[in-house]
Amino acid sequence: MKQIFFYFLLAAMFSFFISCAKNDNLLPVPKIDYGMAVLQGKISRNIPDSLKIKSFEIVYFTAICSEPVFDEILVNADGTFSYSVDLYAITIASVKSSIYSNSIVLIPNDTSEINILYDDKGEKHITMKNSLGLTSENMDKWYKVFVNLIYSDAVKYQDSITNTFTNAPDIFAKKIIENINNVIDTMSDNRNLNKTEKILFEYCAKSMYLCNVLLESDFLHKHFSFNDKNSSAYFAELKKIDLSNAYYIYSGWYGKMAQMLLEDSILNFPKIAETTPEQWLKNSNEKILMFLQNRNTLFDNMLVANAYYLQLKKRQLLTQIQKQNIKSYFENKNYVQFLNNENNTLEELLQKDTNYLKINETPPVDKTKLMDAIIVKYTGNVVVVDFWATWCAPCQRAMQLIEDIKKDYANKNVKFVYITNPSSPKDQWEMKIRGIGGEQYFLNTIQYNYISALYEFDAIPTYLIFDKKGKLSQKFTGYPGNETMQEVIEKAMK
Repeated sequence: MKQIFFYFLLAAMFSFFISCAKNDNLLPVPKIDYGMAVLQGKISRNIPDSLKIKSFEIVYFTAICSEPVFDEILVNADGTFSYSVDLYAITIASVKSSIYSNSIVLIPNDTSEINILYDDKGEKHITMKNSLGLTSENMDKWYKVFVNLIYSDAVKYQDSITNTFTNAPDIFAKKIIENINNVIDTMSDNRNLNKTEKILFEYCAKSMYLCNVLLESDFLHKHFSFNDKNSSAYFAELKKIDLSNAYYIYSGWYGKMAQMLLEDSILNFPKIAETTPEQWLKNSNEKILMFLQNRNTLFDNMLVANAYYLQLKKRQLLTQIQKQNIKSYFENKNYVQFLNNENNTLEELLQKDTNYLKINETPPVDKTKLMDAIIVKYTGNVVVVDFWATWCAPCQRAMQLIEDIKKDYANKNVKFVYITNPSSPKDQWEMKIRGIGGEQYFLNTIQYNYISALYEFDAIPTYLIFDKKGKLSQKFTGYPGNETMQEVIEKAMK
């Protein structure tokens, strides 16, 4: 449920886009279009000292693979800030700080602006400028509406009907899709959404339900028994939500949909290997038509791109034949650039020290001695222990931020140890740790619960920092920031 909540919340953040239009003109059909997106702005005048900040946290999806990106926007002494990122499509990002938390739009080859002004009375005024016409009021309104109405409705409805249709997956899918449409209609009527807002809301809501309910394999296999007949009927229901429609790109979930379909054990797509994309699509045609009413180039491209991307996620580099197949197949060369960049990143990762990633067996000791048994292995090193989970968004954001510190201490007797438990699905854990590195441990629930009780934490990420003698030096729940973490490591090294 925590993982579902995270994705619901991200969907809410990215769905703010819906309230941007002031008229009934439809937004252009989105496309994969590469370029640098810039966000800039300023915090000015009469800012209370208690609210002065050094940075914003920013979270957004990339268009093709839909992996969340977590980053930091530094605020200068004069209150100005600027952030740029290369993107493959328009992205709605969330920004968070004590002074302002909302969403902003990032547009390839364009600049967006947000200014925060405190007047003489100390009241805050927000102005947002971008070529799509979104305002801070739009964003704030939509966030509250989406979270309060859609999230609660989706979860309650799913929970209320799951057990009713245990032996009829197709009826379950039908009822879920009916509920999506009811929510869309109710929301549109109650909030007076215009045509643009309704269309964007529709695809954000559908993509959220699809990823978190209709294609969530752990959930499906827990509640339903599939056979050839009812699995065909189940996926046939998905035709009603038109997965090939390009408006899904705005939701930030398009790549995620493709990945979940490709990894679904019922559909059982073949690996793309060194088959040409054209032949692979032909071989997969029967499976694709189970859930897709009409084939089109965009969705075919998204499936092919993610077939290769899933290979890269498993730390398997592209072969020369695959590179040539990719180059020959894609007319839109943005896909080629994306896959080549991902392959280059993986190649650099694999060329690192062979000790970059180490999966450890849990020491065969009683739970009361387990933490000591882990720490003693690294005697003579400062040990940073990170308790995390695959579904934890703050954990992943912190891992990206701490990467610079890991590089600084790569050869300085500092070990980074990562501990999780079965709340992280084992297959997802095995894939994610390939991009994290460090010393990895997967504890059972009893072991993990004992350690969390011993060190008195019930939230993640939590960090335990031990000095070179194995003595606990510091504990944090929630990432304290790179500056503080570096200070604590330096202190423990002494």
